[in-house]
Amino acid sequence: MLNAKEYMKFVLLEVENLVVGVSKVTEIGPLVEMFELYHHLLEFYTDIIEPIKPKGPGANEWEAAKSLFDVEQMFRPVVKRWFAVTETQLIKWIDRAIELDKVSSLSLKKKIFFLNLFIRLFSFL
Repeated sequence: MLNAKEYMKFVLLEVENLVVGVSKVTEIGPLVEMFELYHHLLEFYTDIIEPIKPKGPGANEWEAAKSLFDVEQMFRPVVKRWFAVTETQLIKWIDRAIELDKVSSLSLKKKIFFLNLFIRLFSFL
């Protein structure tokens, strides 16, 4: 049977493998899924691991295992990659919007509609 420290090492090794796997991703989708994994890991820790924290003799081992669970540090490459991919995508979106604006002669009403749509898109990011 695995003790807490060995179990944490196993879980974190799997997460690190996933983080390395997305280091060359060029689309937003897999990175969004990694953020979901980040939130699930935090929930896993607070809802499942933290409540079974031993008191007394096992507490030192627990603290050693907890020190391995630095999720923020592990996911730092994912956040950096998300910024890089978002910047690349944003430049493409702006270029396409400018090109569409040059090519089409739209009425003022349609231009206001697309401008509002564009503003909503960037407020989401």
